[in-house]
Amino acid sequence: MSLRAALGLPLLLSGCAPTQQAAQPGPEFVRLQQAFAGLRGTQAVTGLQLKPQADGGTLASGQLAGAPFVLRFPAHWNQESLVFAHGYTFVSTDADHIPADPVANDEPGGLLPAAYAQGLAVGQSAYDKRGFAVESGIERTAALSRLLTALGARRAYVAGASEGGSIAQLALERHPQQFAGALAACGVVGGWVPELNYTTHIRALYNVFAAGSAYELPGVKDVTRNAGGSVNKIGLTLLRLYSAAALRPGGEADLIIRRTASAVPGVQAQGDIGTLGSVLLTQLTGAEDFWAQAGGVFVDNRATVYHSPLLSDAENAELNRTIQRYAADPQALARVQERWTPSGHFTGKLYTLHNAYDPLVPTEHEGWLHSIVASAGNSAQLAQALVPTATTRFPTKALGFQATAHCGFTPGQTAQAWNTLRGWVETGVTP
Repeated sequence: MSLRAALGLPLLLSGCAPTQQAAQPGPEFVRLQQAFAGLRGTQAVTGLQLKPQADGGTLASGQLAGAPFVLRFPAHWNQESLVFAHGYTFVSTDADHIPADPVANDEPGGLLPAAYAQGLAVGQSAYDKRGFAVESGIERTAALSRLLTALGARRAYVAGASEGGSIAQLALERHPQQFAGALAACGVVGGWVPELNYTTHIRALYNVFAAGSAYELPGVKDVTRNAGGSVNKIGLTLLRLYSAAALRPGGEADLIIRRTASAVPGVQAQGDIGTLGSVLLTQLTGAEDFWAQAGGVFVDNRATVYHSPLLSDAENAELNRTIQRYAADPQALARVQERWTPSGHFTGKLYTLHNAYDPLVPTEHEGWLHSIVASAGNSAQLAQALVPTATTRFPTKALGFQATAHCGFTPGQTAQAWNTLRGWVETGVTP
């Protein structure tokens, strides 16, 4: 009986007839074939494809409990693993996407190649949906790590960026026996209630200050609903706003921007297009998806007193009188606090990385997390690092304005964060 028939799985050994350039299977490839063949129950993989790589490693892909995954094993695997949780993607009916090769198509920018070069197996799992997918992100990422354990991993790490930073952090809490350490980069580590409060505050404030102007946001004004319409229309409105502000400092457009940023409660928001652009595009297109996953709205501003130092007392009073008020659904709020809010209780090492300013996931998350972990009496298991604010061009590099960057890390900064976490786990010496 052939190996293909014995496994009952479609195996792709090289993708084509052997050529002089084709990678040849090595000893680790053969061992992985046998290990995958022995999987049973919840670890059983369907649609398995194994490909030898030019560096002697092995690329594996398939579905685990219906979830697409991709893994890459080095030629000399050290029996350690790192699974990566990707960030938020705009809501769509399309299936969630993961790269075909987690090393060659390195989404986190330096992390997975660094770990792979050190001998770790690395990989990603797709989530059950696009948009807000923290719950499936936690469980599918943990399931992929358990698969690696079944294949021979003796120590496991988890990492993530943005929404994925929250997933990595919460996976460390929820699966304490699985992970020795977690790296959360630019992550929603202070909880999803303050994060959505932040984005919803900005939309509500913008609606007040842009009302009646040429820069009103298109579509539905209710901040608890999606705006409707296209992302392009939102983007064009913001481009017109920032173009007008650049041409006329102190004019109407400039005042809308500066007043909106100055009145955000609890966060030192900046008025660049990176902040308003990333926040408004996410909130306007994804609000209802966030509420749907929680079973209702989980933000509340009924008791919030807004204040801008750029306004007079009378103008601040008018702001508080006219801004939209919204209430949280108690059950939805309780669900978010129970399932997707850090408790501070974890046994592995948690290392976080943030830019000094981040437009979409505010750096204040680091302070919120620090307080949560300290209240849990677990500060010895947390280490945090800040790197300088990064800039980019928004909405595109070819057509856009200078803007602060979300997750603006260099590959060197990301690799250093990973090395710091791994060294901490191995030596026990706090960074």
